Amino acid sequence: MEKSKLDLTMNSFVNSHFSYFPLVLMFHDRKSYNKINKTHERALRIIHKDSTSNFEGLLIKRDLVSFCQRNLQLLLIEIYTTINN
Repeated sequence: MEKSKLDLTMNSFVNSHFSYFPLVLMFHDRKSYNKINKTHERALRIIHKDSTSNFEGLLIKRDLVSFCQRNLQLLLIEIYTTINN
């Protein structure tokens, strides 16, 4: 499968599923986040055909952050907009 199709598949499946309810996911335990990050890591490994890099290296290649970090960013944005509106 070519890279653009793999990107589309990752954005359609992985990102859309874990971006649907980020604030709800924030209050789950660390074990759930580890499962989400493992799925994200597998998708990145498939896209890059890279079985040797660590998760952080794969995120850097795509200029991404983990779902946990992204959810914290979204929470801070919500708090900021609530306080300043």
